[in-house]
This record gives sequence, structure tokens and C-alpha cells, in this order.
Amino acid sequence: AGFEPRLYGAVLDGSADEGDAVRLQVFSEDPEGFAHFLSGQGWPVEPFDLRVAVNRELTEKFLAWRFSAGGVPFEIVALPPELLRQAPLDADGKPMARASLAQLREKTGQR
Repeated sequence: AGFEPRLYGAVLDGSADEGDAVRLQVFSEDPEGFAHFLSGQGWPVEPFDLRVAVNRELTEKFLAWRFSAGGVPFEIVALPPELLRQAPLDADGKPMARASLAQLREKTGQR
């Protein structure tokens, strides 16, 4: 919860197929701190750089990780906290759709 995760991508918009990764954004001043959190979970993670359109003029690389948990593939990218308030852009140049756990629970009627 301290990393304020946001779900985005095919799982969020309902277009995911079997095998599509659950994509999450987490927010931290220290991406390596999140890497330590992941290693503490015991999941074998594969780090990689993910390019994210911060705004129309700027695309940056951010540290990300791939792993599988319970047979489900995950892809998590660590972003700076300022991108929590201003969503990165998706491929069509619009702010990326994403949802917090509270928003997902509200959408599905769960508590």
C-alpha cells in the first residue's frame, strides 16, 4: 500500500487474454527500495527498462520488473511520485487509464 499501486492496461480495460500480464505502476522516490521489497517476497524477478511518455514532449525510461506469481504474469514499473497526480500518456497521447485498489473495489461493488 505504501507504493500506491495503480492497475493499467488490458486487465483494467477488460481486453486481456489468458497470459497477458497484470500491469501495475508503483510510486516511489527510490525505485531500488521497491526492488528490495520484491526480492523480499521471494519472487524471481527480471528487471528491465520501460519507456513511458511522461508528457507529449518527454518519454523516459523507468525501472520495471517482470515475474510470475501463482502462474499469473506481472509487469510492474516504478514511477516518481509526481506521476501519481499526472498520469503518463498512452499510445494515443491521452492520459493513461489506471485505477487504485479502492477504485477497483468501487467499480466491482466489493469492499
